[in-house]
Amino acid sequence: MTICQAVTDAAQIGKKQAMLSVARKLFNSGIKTAIITMASQGCMVVQGDEIIRVHAPKVKAVDGSGAGATFSSGYIYGYLQGWSLEESVRFAIAAASLKVTHSGLKMFSVQEIKGLARTLRVDRMVYRDNEFVKITKLFRLPDNSPLLDNPLVKETRKLAERFLPKRKTERKKN
Repeated sequence: MTICQAVTDAAQIGKKQAMLSVARKLFNSGIKTAIITMASQGCMVVQGDEIIRVHAPKVKAVDGSGAGATFSSGYIYGYLQGWSLEESVRFAIAAASLKVTHSGLKMFSVQEIKGLARTLRVDRMVYRDNEFVKITKLFRLPDNSPLLDNPLVKETRKLAERFLPKRKTERKKN
């Protein structure tokens, strides 16, 4: 795993198309997974032909020094815990967002960071026909639905299985 921290010009001026262009170049160059941090805008995760955009929460920034290192530390923490890519990035964004609200060194509990991470907005996009398309709706078909034999539905299910985080099934308590 390689982590590179840099604020791009596109992130500084907040141009979504510029960030998607960076993502497309990374994808086309064969990079398997890249995380593009965008300061107060959050980050984009490029993995294969999928992009996960995690939006940073609106916070009153007091001191931005150390935010990048906090993001990297938060991501590595999640990675070492065995969390999904999305969970790790949510945690990293939440940790960095909390960090900038205080001057100097301030430690936050894992529970506090996780609490903020759960509230973050996430957008998903896939790369199709030379453009990124936002996934706007998800729905579940019953296992016995005749639509499951439709080739388009089969392809969509394959994509969903690849890109969406696995849901933990809850057991009913007796």
